[in-house]
Parts: sequence; C-alpha cells; structure tokens
Amino acid sequence: MYDDKELGAELQRLAGEDPLAPIDSQQLLTRGRRGRQRRRVLGSAGLAATVAVAVVGASLVPDIGQAGRDGDPIAGNSATPSAGPDFTPVPGVPRGDAAIEMTKKEAERRCGIRTGVTRELANYAPPFKVGETVGNAVAGDPAPGPYECTVPGDSRPSAAVIAKAVNDPTPADKAGQLRNCSVLFWHDMSDWNVVTTETLKGQGTVLVALSPSGRHVALCELGPKFDPKNGWPVGSGPAIFRTSLYARNKLQYFGEAGHRGDAGGCTANCVGWVYKDSGRVTSNIVRIRLTAPNGRTHDIKVVDGWYALSWANGDPQARNGGTVKAYDKNGNVVLAR
Repeated sequence: MYDDKELGAELQRLAGEDPLAPIDSQQLLTRGRRGRQRRRVLGSAGLAATVAVAVVGASLVPDIGQAGRDGDPIAGNSATPSAGPDFTPVPGVPRGDAAIEMTKKEAERRCGIRTGVTRELANYAPPFKVGETVGNAVAGDPAPGPYECTVPGDSRPSAAVIAKAVNDPTPADKAGQLRNCSVLFWHDMSDWNVVTTETLKGQGTVLVALSPSGRHVALCELGPKFDPKNGWPVGSGPAIFRTSLYARNKLQYFGEAGHRGDAGGCTANCVGWVYKDSGRVTSNIVRIRLTAPNGRTHDIKVVDGWYALSWANGDPQARNGGTVKAYDKNGNVVLAR
C-alpha cells in the first residue's frame, strides 16, 4: 500500500502524463440529462409492455371507449404530447382525434367549462362534434334566455394566444390560420395540415385542414373581426368531422338562397353577393368555375376533393344564383348545374 508521499508523487506523475481537459459545465449537464432520459426509458419499458397487453385486451371487447356510444371520452387515453404554451388541456378530455366526437352529456360538460354555464343542449344528430355551435333545449330548460356554445375540444387557449388572434383575425400564413382555428374550436390544431384555403379581403378566410392522422377534417371560417367568445349561428356548417363520413356533394348549394355556407349581400369592402363555403367533391374534380348572374366568373381550386370558397360575385344588385361547372385534370366538364 502506498503511503501519503508515494500516493502524492504518483498523482503528480499521472497529471503530468495525462492532464485533464478543461471542464465543460454545459457538456456535463447535457450528459446528465441524457443519462436520466436513458434511465427513464429503461424504467418505463416494463410498464409499456404491460400497457400494450392491456390495450390489446381492450381491443377485443367491442365498443369500449368509443365516444358517443358506450361512454364519454376518458382523460389521458391518448399518447399525443400535451398542449403547447399557448394552450392548456381541457380537464377530462383526451388529446387529438379521441377528443373530436362525444355524447350529449359530454358536450354539455365541456360547454359548461367553456361558457361557465351548464345547460341542457338540444338533441342534435349524434355524436356531438368539436366546433359545432349548438343551442340549449328550450322545453323544460329552467334557465332564461337563449344559450349558444361552440363545443370545445382538447385545449383551452391562453389569454396571450387569444390576443394574437384578435390582433390578426385573418392571417396570411398557415400557422396563423391554424392558431386562430384552434382558438375558435378550443382544440390544438398546430400540427394539422391546411389542405386548401381562400381569402376575400375584408370578408375573411375559409380553410380546410386535416388532422395528422387524416381521420378528421376541420372546416374553419375566420371573419375580419375575431370574436373568441362567439362561434357561428346554431346549426351552421363549420366544425370538425370524421373524414370517412364527410359526404362528397354535387355542388347543389352554390347560388341558392338557402346556401348552407355563409352567404349574403356584401356589407363592406366588396360588391355583390358573398359566398363562404367549404366541402368535398369527387376526387376527379380539380377545378370549379362559378359564373354570376352578371357574367363574372370565379375559379375554385380543388385539392384531393376538398375546396374552400370566399368570393363576392360583384353583381351591383347582389343577386345570387348563376351557373356552376366542375372540371377534371384534362379540362373536361364532369358536373354542371
């Protein structure tokens, strides 16, 4: 065994032959974090295997956990990362696709969180969907006055992100558009894909966006003045829908007074009859041409069957109507009315 003198001499010799490099504190912190992450991964491996077995077992039992069928969504049943700093999770609501459809009871609970008042909702066609603007059941409702709620999704917007939407109601960039739709729907859509969009200056933007999985589509309308408290009129079209169930229409709505989108006479900064709409047509259609009563035309780009429309027809008398033609990629008319 070395005595103190021998040990000191040996340490000095080693230091001279192999001097230590300067200590990089940031590198030490990074290595420490990596080591901690590895330990977490190893420690959670057994738990992940157990969860996988549980999920497989549950999938063999029909209808468990399906919103709008046997029960309401359960919080925390999705592996989607938590909302970003602009949004906080809505209590009791799963993340992502699992939050979109729900029972009437769950819609009433979520509307209570959003509006601060829980009311019995009217019986809309089930399931209730995020972004639907719904009203209260009149019969038997003891509370006075009408009640409207745009059914919220998985994320409550912060005051800061609401202020951004108010200050920039119709952004030109996709990130800003998704931010504002997220605030309207109370659903974090920051990683959604904007398929198509159209803007009429002074009137607003209409857009179509798909969820990361592609299982849901959002039809969103942004007006020239952003109001985070109010959605669209009760029963209106904008909402989030299951892609597989969203029907391909035959453009029967364009030009009609009972148009399902937001249509009406121009109120400011434009002339004529204004159309705002979005939807889905057959996949062979790549372009839709609208012709107003005054002869003015407007072409709508169709992307994978999806279209968005925000247009004033320029007719001084604000007449609606006109003709519609849809074209395939070869320029052939495949639909006309």
